[in-house]
Order: sequence, then structure tokens, then C-alpha cells
Amino acid sequence: MADLSIDAARYIRAPRLSAANGIGLANQILQNVPAPPLEAIATAASRVERSVSVLSDAFGTAAPAVGAKPHLIDIRVDRAWGSVEKRLDAADALSEAVDSADRARAAELHTTFFGEGLAFLKLEYLSEHAESEKRLKWIVGDVETDLARLVGANYIENLRAAHRAYGEALGITAPLDAAQEAKLAEPLRALGDAISNYSMQVVAWFSNLDASAPDYATNVEAVRKALAPIDKFREGQIQAAKPVVAVAT
Repeated sequence: MADLSIDAARYIRAPRLSAANGIGLANQILQNVPAPPLEAIATAASRVERSVSVLSDAFGTAAPAVGAKPHLIDIRVDRAWGSVEKRLDAADALSEAVDSADRARAAELHTTFFGEGLAFLKLEYLSEHAESEKRLKWIVGDVETDLARLVGANYIENLRAAHRAYGEALGITAPLDAAQEAKLAEPLRALGDAISNYSMQVVAWFSNLDASAPDYATNVEAVRKALAPIDKFREGQIQAAKPVVAVAT
């Protein structure tokens, strides 16, 4: 699909960043630079690369957590959520004669947590973490009691441990003291400016595309891919900021 409308105002400012998730976003951006990039886009991408390198150096002792092979922890989180989904699905399959109340509750919880399937486990790291975080906030009170009975308390603890490790691997949950925050303020501002500049260069490229050109559709898809990390990052922040949904008990 070649059609694409872009609200340039969305990209004038970079998303709200922390040092940890800024590094993650920058790495996602650099993996999706159009190839071969126009000179202006290549220059902007190089600025992002330099800025994230400076920020990573300033991040100091917390930096190794960001580079701690998050894809391996991502697999662990995928398996943890997948195992919970399978056990709820299995409980839902119980015969009515076994325990109709548990069967109904399992079906209810399965719909609540996995009503849209496991697609959230296919999102890029930061968005997946936000979706996992959102669901974990639901596991309180009677919901936690019922899940522990239907799925197993050890599965819930494994899920929480995997999520904690995910946050640490992405650098999201590592606390910073006041001195670290002050040290990171300028590199973080510079990275935000670099990301904003890069995204605006991509938007400018899109604005100048010739819809009648034979490579128009290909270039539009390249624009989509280049801006996707920023769009997904913003969506992840919106999801994470939503109030906890009341889960029926």
C-alpha cells in the first residue's frame, strides 16, 4: 500500500526519553535507516549514532544492562507469557463436570489477558515491555488468587521474574541517582535533538516524493519503516500511561 499521510508536527519534537529507553529507541532507528539513504538522512542518522554513543558512555555502569542481549530475555518473556496462556487455555478446556466455575473463570481471564492473542509478544522490545507491564498490573487481588490456582503460583512468579529481567536488559528499570541524572541531562537532550532532526529529514524526503515515479511505493514503504520505531515508541508510552483496567473478579 503506497498511500501514507504524515503529520509532521508529531516529529518536530522527539518522544519523552530516559537515558535507557533513548538508547533503545536510537538503536531501533539506526536499524531502519532507508537504504541507500539520501545524503541529508545519512548525515542525520550519523548524528543519532554519535549522540547515542556519547549517551551510552555517560550512562557508565548502567550501560552494560542495555547491551545485555535483550533478544535472549525477550525470548524468556515470550515463553513466560506463552506458558500462562496455554495453562489458562487448558483450564478453559476442562469438562463442565470437572469444575464449571473454574472453567468459566479461566475463560474470562484468558479473554482479559489474551483476547487479542499473543501478538503483543511480536512487538519491538520497548512496546512489548510496555504491554507486558500493563498486563502485570492487572495481577492483583482476586485476579492473582485465581491465576495462582488456575495457572500455578510458580508460573506467575516466573513471569514477574522474566519481566524484571527484561526491564533490566533494556535499561528501563535501573534506578539513577541525582548525580547520574545530572550527568546524563545534556547527552540525553542532544540525542533527543538528533532523533527529531532525523525524523524531520525523513518527513522532508517523503514530502518531496513524486507519486508518479516508478519507485514511489518502495520509497513510501521505506518512510514507514524509518518512522515506525518512533511511532511504536510513542504508542508504547501511551499504553504504559493508561490507568490500570479493572479486571472482573
